[in-house]
Amino acid sequence: MKTLHYIVSRFAIWIVPILLVIFSLSTNLTNASLHKNTLKNGNFYNQLSNELQSSELETKDIKKGFSTILISSVIKDLASPGWLQNLFEKNIDGTTKWLSGETSDLGIYAPSKEIETTIAKSLDDKVSQVKTDFGGDIPTCNIDQSLSIKRQGFSLNDQFCLPEEVKSGNQKLTEFMSLTDKDTQNSEFLDKLIANNNLNPFSDTINVKELPSTNPIKSVFFDSLNRVRGAFIYLTNIRLYLLISILVLFCLSILTAKLADRKILKDIKRFLVRTAIGTIILVALIILSLGGTVYLTSFAQNLLLPGVASSQLVNLLTFEIVKFVFNVFSIAVFFAIGFLAIFGIISLLEQLGILNKFVKTNKKIQETPKPEAKTNVTFDGQFQNVLLDKIETDTSRNNFNQQSNPVNYQNINLESNATEPQNQPTEINDKPEFVTPNQEPKIVNPEPGVVNPTIITSNPATPNPSTKIPGL
Repeated sequence: MKTLHYIVSRFAIWIVPILLVIFSLSTNLTNASLHKNTLKNGNFYNQLSNELQSSELETKDIKKGFSTILISSVIKDLASPGWLQNLFEKNIDGTTKWLSGETSDLGIYAPSKEIETTIAKSLDDKVSQVKTDFGGDIPTCNIDQSLSIKRQGFSLNDQFCLPEEVKSGNQKLTEFMSLTDKDTQNSEFLDKLIANNNLNPFSDTINVKELPSTNPIKSVFFDSLNRVRGAFIYLTNIRLYLLISILVLFCLSILTAKLADRKILKDIKRFLVRTAIGTIILVALIILSLGGTVYLTSFAQNLLLPGVASSQLVNLLTFEIVKFVFNVFSIAVFFAIGFLAIFGIISLLEQLGILNKFVKTNKKIQETPKPEAKTNVTFDGQFQNVLLDKIETDTSRNNFNQQSNPVNYQNINLESNATEPQNQPTEINDKPEFVTPNQEPKIVNPEPGVVNPTIITSNPATPNPSTKIPGL
């Protein structure tokens, strides 16, 4: 039994932290309100807006592609705290609904019309600034590249270059590409400016499934989540059973401890403190693996905001991702804190002696023998109790008769019985016979000629009125 308790207790201590982490993940990952309130209450949008507005383009970012200029144009004009909050909260709602199975397709919110209008208004000014700051570092497009840009637009994945006419200042970029205000009104500006444009000016939602496989949002973000989405939905449906499993493991651990004659209170304290420490360590490892790696920094810098993500901005996003991970596993942490609190309360009660007195009192009550029921009638062939009760009952009845009809032995005239000899009268004592307490019944007046001798029972100092006198 001790071996069984060792196996069960060790298994429970190892598996309970894992079950708590899984339960917390399945509960909080799709809790949109939790994530939105965390960003809002942490002043995240104001800090993000300030960082984006103050960020400056760098040469290495310009050379990566035309998308850098586009993003910079949008950020400078649109990235107010309110606009960013609306952007983040709508994408949080869409992602959590997709993860929980409420929607079948993952949609990304992007206010396409606002983005198109902003780019059309500030594109020429932004290109002019880039020429001034990095003119010598920006390559000039060859004839084929210039024709491709004029006919199809800029490819966001190709190295950025400027046509000769634009770089020399003879034409603006919008003039070179024949972009007019009419294109903006007809929502054709982005289609002419960007090759394979994924933004739909007539819809603010982008279906991720329809994005090309080379798009980093689809290849990194969507494909990774889509692999685990089915498993997550399954965990969401069984999360109540996870808590039941934790309770069952705790009960089994305590039951086997009792069967192994161990101290129950000590095993409860050991279970609480070890599972709590194990849970906290597991959550800490998860947070460190997601929040303290180069991958997370690279993700924030290259996927979310390529070209404009300064070191301060990356640190801000990294810190928010760490808070996000903590929120996801916060339920497990709260359980661990609760276990440690219960452990502390039990230890305090033990030190004060309150819990020990309670345990001793219960133990004393359990060890107190119960009184055996008195049985006057036995069914095993022994009729001694029945006989003694019969004798006591007859004695009580005789006492009652003696008090109601007292017998005067001095007025009784003794006559000889007709059937007995006349020359042998029976001598009667004029004094009643007495017996001592607890004395065995005996025959009184055993003189010859007495037909019915008197039996005296154990009734001390009481005359026996049942004495039969010959001749009466």
